[in-house]
Amino acid sequence: MWLLRRQLLIISVGAAALVCPPALLTGCGEAPADAVSPTATPAADEELVLFARPRLIAAAGFDRPQQGPLLGTVRALPYDSGEDILVDLGAGRRADVVEVCSNESAERLARQGLLQPLDTSRIPQWDRLYPVLKELPGVVVDGEVYMVPVTAAVTGILYDPAVDASPPDSFRDLFSRRHKGHLGFADDPALAFQVAALNLGLPDPAGLDPAQALEAEIYLKHFKKNYLSFWYDLDNLASAFKGGRVTIAVGDRRDALELQRRGAPVAYALAAEGQPVATCGLAITTQARDLDAAYALIDYALRADTQAAVASATGDLVSNRDAARLVDPAERARLGLADLARLDRPVARPSSLEHLDWIQAWYEVKKGRG
Repeated sequence: MWLLRRQLLIISVGAAALVCPPALLTGCGEAPADAVSPTATPAADEELVLFARPRLIAAAGFDRPQQGPLLGTVRALPYDSGEDILVDLGAGRRADVVEVCSNESAERLARQGLLQPLDTSRIPQWDRLYPVLKELPGVVVDGEVYMVPVTAAVTGILYDPAVDASPPDSFRDLFSRRHKGHLGFADDPALAFQVAALNLGLPDPAGLDPAQALEAEIYLKHFKKNYLSFWYDLDNLASAFKGGRVTIAVGDRRDALELQRRGAPVAYALAAEGQPVATCGLAITTQARDLDAAYALIDYALRADTQAAVASATGDLVSNRDAARLVDPAERARLGLADLARLDRPVARPSSLEHLDWIQAWYEVKKGRG
C-alpha cells in the first residue's frame, strides 16, 4: 500500500503548507529524506534553480555548463517525482523552474499559487508543439497556461507476441479469458478507473461522477481473477514477462522499450477505445527571480535538437513536432515518435491526487483479488 500512503502524505503536507505562517513553513513541511534541498547552498543572484527528473536533466544537458541559449548559470537539482516537488515547494524551498506532469501535481501546484501563468508569446516553439498536449489539464488551469509540455506518454497495452499473434487493440483484451491470471496492471488508481470507464463506454473517462465511479469499481472487481500483479517496478514486471507469469499489462511505449532492454518479450499497442495521454514539462514558479532566464531555459528545452536528444536518450515521446526529422528513421520508428500524431481518441490521463475516493476503491479491488 505504498502508493496509497504516499499520496495521502503528499496531500496532507501540501495542505499544511497553505495554512502555516510563512515563518513556520520550514518546520511544517520537511523535505523527503532522498530529496535535494535547494536551501542547503545559497544561490547566486544570477543562478537559475531547476527541479527536474534526473533523466531530463541528463538528456537535455542541464547538468553541463550552459552556453548560448541560456542566460546565467543553471543549477539543476534532481527529483524523483512531481510529488516530491509539490512537497518541497509547498514547504517554501526555492526553485525558479520545475518539471511537473499533467497526471501528477501540475494542477495542484497551480491552484496552490506556487506556479505563475505563462506568456506563450515568449515561447517561440509554442506553435510547433502537438496540439493534443497543449490542451491537457495541468498544462491549462482555469483557462491559463501554467506548464509547457516537453515530454509525453500514451498509455496502451504491453503484450507478449508469443501469446497474442495479432496485436491487441482494446483494453478489453486485458480482461480476456486468454490472459486470465496473467494480467499485470499498473498500480495507479486513476489509470485503472480510466481504463474501466473506457471499456464501459462512459462519456468522460477522466471525470466520473460517484455512480460512474462505482460502476467502474464493480467492473474492476468483476475481473479479480485476471490480475496477477499490480506493478510499479519495471524490474518485477520484466521478470514476470520473462517467466510467462504476466502475458499482458498496461503501460506506455517507454515502458515497453525498457522491458525489451531487460530481455522481456514485450510489444506495445494502442487501444482503439481511447488513448490516455500525459505530459511532463516545465513551469515557472512564483519565486522565479529572472523571467528572461526562465523563458530562455524553456525555449532551449523545446528546441528540435534538444528534443531529439531527449527522445533518443530517454525513450520518451517529445512535444515538438520538428524533433522527429532529426532522428534516424529506424530509431524514430522504434521510439514511436509519430504516436502523438496518430491518436484518434486521446483522453487526458487523470491524477490520482485529485481522486482520493478512487485510491480507496482501488485498494479494495487489490484486496479482493484471488
